[in-house]
Amino acid sequence: MIKEQLENIRCDFKYGVYKELTQEPGKALVHYREAYDRIRQTLSNSAARSSFEERRENADLIMIKMMQIFLGAGNFMSFIDVYRSHFQCFQQKLSSLKRETWYEEYKWRANWQRIVGDML
Repeated sequence: MIKEQLENIRCDFKYGVYKELTQEPGKALVHYREAYDRIRQTLSNSAARSSFEERRENADLIMIKMMQIFLGAGNFMSFIDVYRSHFQCFQQKLSSLKRETWYEEYKWRANWQRIVGDML
């Protein structure tokens, strides 16, 4: 990722954590959403230096924080919507992967099923 983009993502994430600690989940959600959207924008950026896996891990962490806020507020529809959009955005098509890397993709998918199950 370009250094400026990375700093913006980190800044938004840190603001989100701070707002969550100060009991302002609505504002935290805004900052988490900004950080998440910036990561998604880097997916199509060929100049991004970080790997897809690194971006996906960072997006996973932000998405988990967002989903916790939605569950805490009892907003189950938003919980499901953001989960579905995240899963569809970051899952890789098996046909585009080498057979040796299928395991990693299946592991990521199974881990997300476990995370959502544990949250509910």
